[in-house]
Amino acid sequence: MRKLFTILLTSVISGNICADSLSSATSSWMTSLKGETKICRLTIPGTHDTGATSGGFAAKCQTASIKEQLESGIRFLDIRLQASSGKLELCHGIIGMGTYFQEDVIDHCKEFLDENPGETIIMSIKHDNGSEADYLSLLQVSLTTEENQNYLLKSLRPTTTLDDARGKIVCLHRNKPTWNYYGGAFNGFSDNTTFSNSINSYYGVTTSFKAQDFYNISKGFGKGVDYDGKFSAVTSLFNESYSDESNSWYFNFTSATALVNLAGPETIAEEIGPRVSEWLSDKGKGYYGVVVMDFANSEKTSGPEMTGFLIDCNKNYSDAVINNIETPLTDNFEILIEDNTVKVNGSSQIPEVYTLLGKRVSGKLTSGVYIVKVGSKAVKIKI
Repeated sequence: MRKLFTILLTSVISGNICADSLSSATSSWMTSLKGETKICRLTIPGTHDTGATSGGFAAKCQTASIKEQLESGIRFLDIRLQASSGKLELCHGIIGMGTYFQEDVIDHCKEFLDENPGETIIMSIKHDNGSEADYLSLLQVSLTTEENQNYLLKSLRPTTTLDDARGKIVCLHRNKPTWNYYGGAFNGFSDNTTFSNSINSYYGVTTSFKAQDFYNISKGFGKGVDYDGKFSAVTSLFNESYSDESNSWYFNFTSATALVNLAGPETIAEEIGPRVSEWLSDKGKGYYGVVVMDFANSEKTSGPEMTGFLIDCNKNYSDAVINNIETPLTDNFEILIEDNTVKVNGSSQIPEVYTLLGKRVSGKLTSGVYIVKVGSKAVKIKI
């Protein structure tokens, strides 16, 4: 069956549609995105145990400071805390980091948002050690000061947009929240598995989510590390999020450990990270939710490469095309679809077809707006 679509070219740009030249600077990559985009539909690079920058092979999960992580494009922070001498100290389990919630997390986030008001920061907050009562008391004081509340999103909803959250920190409480919490609170976070649940808000609105955090990947003492099982858990959830067009939020942890096998977070990140990065590149750009990494700034884990890819998954290519017009065209442009193959009339090259969010399309095109890349040129078309 042959179908011929006649389409008016609106603009053309040079270069690869997915090239770095179409990406915003990593410190402000959200700023150029459409404000009506729901934050639960953004693909967001994040860090596991964001503040665990010391503690040896068993506890250390990052090398970059929070400021450096934010500047590199990270927008999900996994903050784990304990009450220590009247302050909230960052920790990884029983190991304290000697850094603190207000000075080393909140203040840096506020400074970053002042410099980049078009951005938002998703912050998971978890009590990880010590007295829960002391933790909640200190957290209550911190998050209810007027100075801090000016930077907090008041209430999370499934329809919360990027414009709603710009210049704000979206707090997500992993365990018991403060009594009048801002943001949202996970209604349970299952251990060492893939699961579905909801995020509650203080005002009674819930947002559904699905998470994968299979973090203990030891097969047992002397029996090896289940790298393949971890990789399968990560990519299975990627496949699910890729095809999900609902308002469910996805959280996918690439991080893991197997301490009885002497495989700490860094060892596993250097094994899993490059495999995941290659898989994503082969799968192509789409919706992957929040992707949480260890050693996200290390080349050995493919962290910077993965972060760049995840950022580019959000690019609205219609804006990219319009803002980078080189030669506007007015001639008609014909696309022939025959046997699920898209061809450009008068060209021997097979075009690549993408949705406006960069998802590769194959087969029959339905009505809509697409980006068609032919050789070194890319055009926006409407069918």
